[in-house]
Amino acid sequence: MFGCTVLLLITGRFSKSLLHLLREDKGFDSTQVVVAAVDLSRKTYSKDASWIAFDDGVLENLHAIPGVQSAGMVSAMPLEGESWIEPIQRVDRSHLEAPLLNLRWVSELGEPRLF
Repeated sequence: MFGCTVLLLITGRFSKSLLHLLREDKGFDSTQVVVAAVDLSRKTYSKDASWIAFDDGVLENLHAIPGVQSAGMVSAMPLEGESWIEPIQRVDRSHLEAPLLNLRWVSELGEPRLF
């Protein structure tokens, strides 16, 4: 009985914290924004050129949709966590002192193009 009460209290506290976090200002406006995740097969898209062609095709099609103001691609969404961690090596420091950098690539974000 005691275990169930503790579990209910923890669940309630977690839910309250989660709702509070969802209402917090994230520092950017996400209204009228659509996000989609794409994971391409390494068999079909084994070369960089095929990845680039796919990305270009997706952006071209998105820009052609009526009402789309802009479209872009990113390797990981903001607040999504770590994605590609690389050490930054300084010539005047030991490799053991290399700080880590969380890298993300972002496509050019622009207005829809006229074709």
